Formats: sequence, structure tokens, C-alpha cells
Amino acid sequence: MRVLKVANTSVAVSSEQESRWPELAAASLEAVSQGVREVPTVWFRTDEGVVGSIPVSDSAEVGFADEEHPVGFLGAITHFGPEAEPTH
Repeated sequence: MRVLKVANTSVAVSSEQESRWPELAAASLEAVSQGVREVPTVWFRTDEGVVGSIPVSDSAEVGFADEEHPVGFLGAITHFGPEAEPTH
């Protein structure tokens, strides 16, 4: 399975989701520069009900890999980017 890895967690991603990562990361940085957000993050939701955000930072390395048994697996991404952000 293809996974997105950050720190000690991973989520399954489709090829389309993986290809969107650079665009989503750039949009999160742009939102910070425009004062819309304080911290650059990309939101996600998984089929396991997990809602979270991935930091966009040099100190939080994001990688993609093929792994059968990924560490810290949170499920497969069902929503990625702004559509995954919790509403208040």
C-alpha cells in the first residue's frame, strides 16, 4: 500500500492524493503568508474516523513509501485538504 509518513504515523493515500500534496502544502504556506492561518497544515480524514493535520515545515519531514505494515497507521485518507478541515 502507498502511505504518507510523518513522524511516527502513516496514512494510506491514493496516487491522486499523493500528487496533490505539493499543491496542498503550497496553499497552506500561502494561507499563512496572507494571514488567513497561523500555522501551515494540511487537514485529512481517514476511513477509521481520524481527523488530523499534517504540519508543513522543514522540521516535520513528510515522505511517501510503499509499505505492507506501516508504523502508526491511522487508516486510508478519505478527505484531503480544505474539505477535511473540521467546521466550528
